[in-house]
Amino acid sequence: MKRGSSVTLRNDLVTLVEEIQFEDLNLAAEAIAPSVPVSKEAGRYPVLDRESRMKVMDTRRKNDGSFPRSEWTWSDDSYLTYEYGFEEEIDLTEEMKDEEYIDQEAVSSELAWQGLLLGRESRVAEALYNTSTFTGATNTHGITNEWDDATNATPWADIDTSAKIVRGKTALPKSVMTLITSEDNIEYMILSDEIKDYFKYSGSYADMLKSGIAVKAAFLAGYFGIKRVVSVQSLYDTSNLGSSASIGKFWSNEYAMLGYLPQGSVGMKTQCLIKQLVWSKYSSNFIMEDYELPEKRKMRIRAREHRGIKINTEYGCLLTNCKTTVDSTTGV
Repeated sequence: MKRGSSVTLRNDLVTLVEEIQFEDLNLAAEAIAPSVPVSKEAGRYPVLDRESRMKVMDTRRKNDGSFPRSEWTWSDDSYLTYEYGFEEEIDLTEEMKDEEYIDQEAVSSELAWQGLLLGRESRVAEALYNTSTFTGATNTHGITNEWDDATNATPWADIDTSAKIVRGKTALPKSVMTLITSEDNIEYMILSDEIKDYFKYSGSYADMLKSGIAVKAAFLAGYFGIKRVVSVQSLYDTSNLGSSASIGKFWSNEYAMLGYLPQGSVGMKTQCLIKQLVWSKYSSNFIMEDYELPEKRKMRIRAREHRGIKINTEYGCLLTNCKTTVDSTTGV
């Protein structure tokens, strides 16, 4: 994007907002979809076929002194990134009136950065909880007894079945997989008779019921035999400051996702369920800037980025019908 002469890059605001934590929003996009820098806004890259990775060779030395060798088959894949941004407007007269009580520039910067993060969250959720991308018996598992059906729910079997679907595509064990599901669904599973029976002889079920969502998620990870459970929230107020609440759906209670999400360093060729691709020439993460509207005596603070999402369905299984009834607007 060509920057106008009145637009000023604000690295000081980048530093300011990077220190802000939004714990109450429980944003999970960065924990789920690691950011990977790419040198171009769009391009192609080599991919090692699954069949080449899963071969078992006879490694014994042959009579002629040679050893078996593999003939790898490489294919290629493509990616796209797009420009995103969010702005907050400041009335300069109002700013002067309120400067004793509030730093409107700092608050507007925070809200612009928050808007950018919420946009990321929405895109990651839409990419994963997507029945057009994840289709068929090799990519989905429809739950028979929903998790809010406490009497009949069978969460262990549901996760085990889904893990076997992913294992059949990738040869990865259940122990390295991650479950992504809403806080509501975590609570439903904890309340199921199956989990209650697990605690029958320990006497600690009441303590589990009183625990926070992080403790419950950690327990479920151990109970299922998977690496971790990432809890996500379903609802956010997507309206601007001072506007009536407008509730948006990110992570619906209808779905959950089980897949391989590596932690630590992830590169373009790393095989996993989802990645966020960041065009490094544009920015390493995001940009903050401002520009004035002199005729209106206003200023706008803008946060922007250039990103894309890459999904590999081989590394995931979408669980559907997790809750009996789900509101189409809120996802609850």
